[in-house]
Amino acid sequence: MTHTMEKLKTIFGIPFGISRDELFEKLEGRYYHYSKDMDPSPNTIKIYYIELAGRDTKCVFFNFYQNQLCSVEIVYVPEFEDKIIEEYNSIKKEISNRYYVSENDFFEFEPPHYPTNDFSEIIKALNKGHLKIECWWNFKSDTDLDDYISIKISSDEKIHLKYENSELTKKYIENLKLSDY
Repeated sequence: MTHTMEKLKTIFGIPFGISRDELFEKLEGRYYHYSKDMDPSPNTIKIYYIELAGRDTKCVFFNFYQNQLCSVEIVYVPEFEDKIIEEYNSIKKEISNRYYVSENDFFEFEPPHYPTNDFSEIIKALNKGHLKIECWWNFKSDTDLDDYISIKISSDEKIHLKYENSELTKKYIENLKLSDY
C-alpha cells in the first residue's frame, strides 16, 4: 500500500541526492568521528558516534550513486541489552507518529522457537536467525519506485534504521553488481 502523504525527501534534514561534500557541510557543527580509511567502499561513507534525533548512533552509512546520496543506514546499539526491543519500539513509534502507522510490521518466530515473553529466549531466537523483528514504510516518489524507511533488529542485536531513495538505490545496487565481476 502506497501512502500519498508527504514524500520522503530528507533524513534528519539531509536531502537525498546531495554530494559527499554537501553531506559534510550539512554535518558541520555536529560531533562525530570520521576517517576516510574506515569507509567500506568508494561509494559509502561510514561515520561513527553521531547523534541523530536525540539518540547516539554506533555508526551511520551514507551510500552514494555517482556522488548522489541514495540511502542512509543508521546503526544503534542500546545502552542496555535488555532494552533493545523497547528502543526499537520507541524508534518505530516516532516514525509512525511522523508519517503513518505501517501495516508492514513483523515480530515473527520460526521453529524451533515460539512466541514467548522470556527475554533470554527472544534473544536466542534472534541470534539464531529464527526471529524477524522489522517494520517498513513506503512513500510515493516521482518515479515508478517507492521510497522507503525500514527498521529491524539484526541477529547481532543491533537496531538498523534505513532511509532509501529507491531510484538512486536501484542504480547503486546495479552498479555494485557490475563491480563484483
